[in-house]
Amino acid sequence: MRIDSLTFLRFLAAFIVVIFHLGKGTWFTSTFGRIATSGPQMVSFFFVLSGFVMVLSQFRKPNFSIKEYYFNRFIRIYPLYLFGIIIIYPFKSIASDGYALLLNLFTLQSWFPPYPLSFNGPSWSISVEAFFYMLFPFILYYIKNAKPRVIYVFMFSLFIWGVTQLIHINLLNKPFYNGPNGVPHQLIYYLPISHLGSFLLGITAAYLFLRLEAWKTVIKPSNPIYTVLALVLMYSVLLLEPKIVSVIGYRLPFGGSFHSLIFSFCIFVIAASDNIMTKVLSNRVFVFLGEISFAIYLLHSPLYKIYKEYFQSYIITKGFSKTGELLIFLTAMIFISSIVYVFYEKPISRYFHKGIKKFKGA
Repeated sequence: MRIDSLTFLRFLAAFIVVIFHLGKGTWFTSTFGRIATSGPQMVSFFFVLSGFVMVLSQFRKPNFSIKEYYFNRFIRIYPLYLFGIIIIYPFKSIASDGYALLLNLFTLQSWFPPYPLSFNGPSWSISVEAFFYMLFPFILYYIKNAKPRVIYVFMFSLFIWGVTQLIHINLLNKPFYNGPNGVPHQLIYYLPISHLGSFLLGITAAYLFLRLEAWKTVIKPSNPIYTVLALVLMYSVLLLEPKIVSVIGYRLPFGGSFHSLIFSFCIFVIAASDNIMTKVLSNRVFVFLGEISFAIYLLHSPLYKIYKEYFQSYIITKGFSKTGELLIFLTAMIFISSIVYVFYEKPISRYFHKGIKKFKGA
């Protein structure tokens, strides 16, 4: 099962991550402020969405194969992941980064501070996703065969998420917390276990979506107000972060899966809706942008290094503002990501899947 209205949200989330990394001092950050700098929060959104989509795509398969599942995940993720490493490789010193390269090749960098951002920075989240992918077949086996009540699955997911958040808040407000380069920061924001609650909440939302029909009496699919409210809710929690901190009096790990409970609810509502809003989100152009979002997310950092090395000085001499310069890069990035998706990601996937079919038929 695929829900196209969710696909475009992947693009929006990836775009916000790009602006978070590259948009300082541009129109995007001055106009959209807190939203444009919510890159870490959008990665948490990815983790929730990943759990949700995984259950939707696998739960009702009559003959789930763990080998086939791992193979499909590898083919979906690793070729582009490796491509990003290859692009950024010339900008790294193998003498000083050999260990980092090894960790990155095996998607282990997020387990070992200070290496999560050591090669292609955004790819730390793939290290986290790889952990989730390893766990997923066992979670799926349990919920398909034991058929636990949705409330029990929710309470377990909420417990894992709540415990990790309490640990995050504790670390974030300790005197030894020493900012982005310190080990506490890396444990809060990059360690795979720290984000497990996000993935589980996504799984829970999808399990509810598939198991219970009662939600249709509450969230009437044809009423666009629920879709609008879900989008407004996501916007609001990001916008209100400074006020929340000022009221509570503690630093909060907003980029460390803090909003995942709300994200899971909003994803559920949008997935459950079938109205003019979701039809707009399901437009072919928007869906295509969602499909290239993985390339946008993984390649924007390596591509920007190439841009800075070979093109930025020329663009600056032409008198472009920071916003104009960023728009040029964004246009090129979306174009390149489209080319990579059409002529690299999809052909590789087709090639390997054809090979497997031939092997099975031999």
